[in-house]
Amino acid sequence: VYQSARATCDRSIAHWAKPAGANLIRKEITLLCRILKAANLWGESEQAQFQALRPVESDVCGAMTPQEQHRFLHVASSCAEFQFIYWYSIVALQTTASTNEMRELRLGDILLRDGFIQIRSGSAKNKHRIRTIPLVSPDAVWAFERLVDRAGQLGAISPAHYLFPIQDAKGHYDPARPMSDSGMKKRWDKVRRAVGLPRLRIYDLRHTGITRMAEAGTPIAVIMSFAGHMTLRMQQHYTTISMISRRGWAEATWSPVARAHPGPQPINATRPKPPASVNARHDLGHGFGVGGDVKYGAREFNGFDSEAAGWTTPKVANGRR
Repeated sequence: VYQSARATCDRSIAHWAKPAGANLIRKEITLLCRILKAANLWGESEQAQFQALRPVESDVCGAMTPQEQHRFLHVASSCAEFQFIYWYSIVALQTTASTNEMRELRLGDILLRDGFIQIRSGSAKNKHRIRTIPLVSPDAVWAFERLVDRAGQLGAISPAHYLFPIQDAKGHYDPARPMSDSGMKKRWDKVRRAVGLPRLRIYDLRHTGITRMAEAGTPIAVIMSFAGHMTLRMQQHYTTISMISRRGWAEATWSPVARAHPGPQPINATRPKPPASVNARHDLGHGFGVGGDVKYGAREFNGFDSEAAGWTTPKVANGRR
């Protein structure tokens, strides 16, 4: 009753100034539930009858720059306390899965031997976001392996169990229920402050991954095969980024120097120099590992070049990732 009254601004219930969206209502309900639990007025029967609103994900783009992404992953990989965020970030960046899709992944949705994960109807925002996402680099597989191991330590052993179980009591996790949307808030906040990006949202990992694909000149159809349905505004945004990048490749190919030397070229001719934005990522050691001096090996999937997007596995000293 409260949720529908708050959404419609029903002033017969309370004197609200204006209607509230789903995310604000969820915050208010969470606070109310905590108060009721503290007063021993909220038990299993109330929890069983309660249906929370689904959080609404913003389509406002908050992607990290390549330099920020490199710094974020470097800091996240620097200490054991941040490891969970590091593994999560690698997976979220390379799959472009949203926060809700990540939270509601079950062990049975992760098919590492086959090299893909499945986003099912229960976690997808709508029917157009149900999809199969390929894992295009060993880094993504490695990060998923770490997360699956962690889930097993928390009691998730069945295909129906969640990759991110909810903590329902101190030191106890319920693998049959997914982590809440605030389940990693404290750990995320520590990392983003350590990086110097205090306003970075978890959801921005999705936008960052999509932006890296667009910067590599990936066609919007291929991007959407990874990311699923996007609003028309976001499609236009990423299409513009992709077009700018492809224009850079074309200019490198048909430069005045190339026109000045017409004629057949040998089969093993040097590949044209990519745009500066792509080179900058490689100069940074900008695979999804720690960074530094690295060597890259490309892997293509349905027209998506993982090397150009920076989705590659670096050689890291002492076995660290």
